[in-house]
Amino acid sequence: MRKHLHQQDPVFFSSVFPHFYPNTRNQMDDVTKMVDSYVRHYFNKFDRDRALLLKEFDNDSEFSCEGKTCNDPSSILGALLALPHKNVYHKITSIDYDFLSEISCVVYVCGKQIHSGVVDSGLHFSQALFLRMREDGSFYVYRGSFSVNRDVQPQGDVQPQGEVHPQGDVQPQGAGN
Repeated sequence: MRKHLHQQDPVFFSSVFPHFYPNTRNQMDDVTKMVDSYVRHYFNKFDRDRALLLKEFDNDSEFSCEGKTCNDPSSILGALLALPHKNVYHKITSIDYDFLSEISCVVYVCGKQIHSGVVDSGLHFSQALFLRMREDGSFYVYRGSFSVNRDVQPQGDVQPQGEVHPQGDVQPQGAGN
């Protein structure tokens, strides 16, 4: 698991950003709960009725959806509504985040897409959300991207190039000979 910025130097970050860079375990748990809560709120809307996502974007939002970049809430919503899978549930497998300032946070979400109850559809998703805080204290998606990925199976036999030693290391051909 990678370290968040505030874990690298908690004294510095908690003094500069006391609200978002907590220096106690309880404060860290609160921040984690806040990010987790927003992500679950977002994907609950995504899975139930994508039209509800409109309020998660603002006039300065920009979003890339399956390679198409949109620059306003209505075109972002249009791209999300145009995604081919309508009856889908997102099973989140990982959430990672870093606060960039007192008013912004970047969140990375990965997981599996479950279609019509089929858990192993072979489809995974990844979403990056750059969240900004509104004046009322709520977050919105300032920048984001969403993509669907298929399981990739290697074509043919994949063999290491060189000799495999008992420790599992690969010695390149011609090295040490």
